[in-house]
Amino acid sequence: MQETIVQPESFVQGLSDYVIKEDAVNTQKTIHQDAFIRGLKARLPAETRDTFTAEQLASLKLAFGTRPWSKHPVDVRTTFKFFRSRYYFVMVAGKGHADDQKRTSELSLFAKAFVKGSLMLIWFTVASILLTFSLYILKSALNIDFFPDFSFGVWDWFQSLFDR
Repeated sequence: MQETIVQPESFVQGLSDYVIKEDAVNTQKTIHQDAFIRGLKARLPAETRDTFTAEQLASLKLAFGTRPWSKHPVDVRTTFKFFRSRYYFVMVAGKGHADDQKRTSELSLFAKAFVKGSLMLIWFTVASILLTFSLYILKSALNIDFFPDFSFGVWDWFQSLFDR
């Protein structure tokens, strides 16, 4: 059973914007300048890279260049220039179509997140204890006394390490 993919109208119309001539002087866009085609050619062996006609390249773009999930209710795409570089911003949103395999992996993702969260909590706790200890030693070394006649004994213990 062969599956038929329906191409969005805007994509098919976009392909007609390309000039199917291999004229480098032409000022209109050619299929050879398309980013998808350049990426496709970069992954092909050198001996077959330049053997495709413009019609074949347009057909390859039509076959592989679109995805069935390409239409979104919210589709914001823009580029902006910052100093000498151009940056792009893309925001798409819509209904998720998760398959059964993704649903079964949610438990595995939860377990990974739990382990990572636990390790981060342990790291934060150890770092906090070390920072508190360091600040207490620094306070004691500078002879700052917040509570008169009260000591945890940490400074005395720390000094005894170096009095031997």
